[in-house]
Amino acid sequence: MDHNNALLTALLIKKWNRRLAAIGLVAFAAWTVDAVSSMKDREKVDKMTEKMQTVCVGRFLIDLPDASPVSFRSAFIQGIDISTYDGESEQEFLIRLAKEEAAINAKPNDVGTKNMESVTEIKREGLIGKIFVFGRNSTYGFHGEEKITLTGVAISGYIHADGVSFDFTASDYDPAKIGNLPKLIDQLRPLAKGEIPSEPGFCFDRGIIRDPLVAAQRERVTISAHFQGHPDVTLGFDTAAGLNPGSSLLTRDANNSVKKMFFFLFKKLRAGERAINGIPGEELLERVRESNLAVVYGFQWESLSNPDNVFLPEISLEFDTGLNPNQGGKPVQSSFSEAATMAMWDKISSSLRVRPTVVPKVDETLPPPMPLPRT
Repeated sequence: MDHNNALLTALLIKKWNRRLAAIGLVAFAAWTVDAVSSMKDREKVDKMTEKMQTVCVGRFLIDLPDASPVSFRSAFIQGIDISTYDGESEQEFLIRLAKEEAAINAKPNDVGTKNMESVTEIKREGLIGKIFVFGRNSTYGFHGEEKITLTGVAISGYIHADGVSFDFTASDYDPAKIGNLPKLIDQLRPLAKGEIPSEPGFCFDRGIIRDPLVAAQRERVTISAHFQGHPDVTLGFDTAAGLNPGSSLLTRDANNSVKKMFFFLFKKLRAGERAINGIPGEELLERVRESNLAVVYGFQWESLSNPDNVFLPEISLEFDTGLNPNQGGKPVQSSFSEAATMAMWDKISSSLRVRPTVVPKVDETLPPPMPLPRT
């Protein structure tokens, strides 16, 4: 009997050893496949980032893969939007400018006076264009019990130089502050494609507003970038000065009720304070299982800003995968693996830095600033 028990035990041990060996082989094979896959992913990222382009965004530089198309949204400063039209010829610009002027003159305003209040022509350093002040309107409000009249005007500055045009526009602008527009245009310098300016200032799509500027003017610009062969992957970078900081990235994440409820769908890959080239901030990298079971990645970094310092604005850098190229579509499986996503994020985010500048010497031969428009 004892002999039979010993034999049975030996057979069971041998059977379990075979099973453990098989499990070990499967685990080793899975680890090997994952390691090989990660290596291939990193090689793919290395290939994509062999050649990088440096982009000037506000006061900062960031490096992106050379094959990644970059789109600028309208810049914003002192309550005025700046849109860029790259590739517009001078003739096309003049036709568009004439149409705009005619359209303004043909419209009534809200107070029953002539719609166009002033036209200022611009001709300096290769720039041509006009500034329009028009569209006066009045509304009523109360200051305590006192009824007050609130007046606003529209201002537009249309500028062209060497194949690129800039539209400076604002509606319902304070008439007492319309002098802001010609001052900004006087500080404008167009940039060549890919040019990284050396003088201090705030740069945007094909242009720079040269200093002096202060944080209270609330300069802001945003870019987005896409990745060749990966339509579900996008990067967004936003910088906005002069804003009072709200809750930090990690504080908001800790108070996120959706994540608390569906915690099992979120996996933190990295979270904590992270300074990038001297810029203080916080980082949050997550893997997410969407409701349709697609695995996606959401990586974020935000600066810890100072509302009085243009070199410490609110900066948001976001890198997302699994976005459906069809607007409104459900998330799709990330085309970047975790290893590739991390490698691309580390490569790009580590390149963020303040743009080095050199204060230019004053050229006393330059003409004086443009006069303010008459109202």
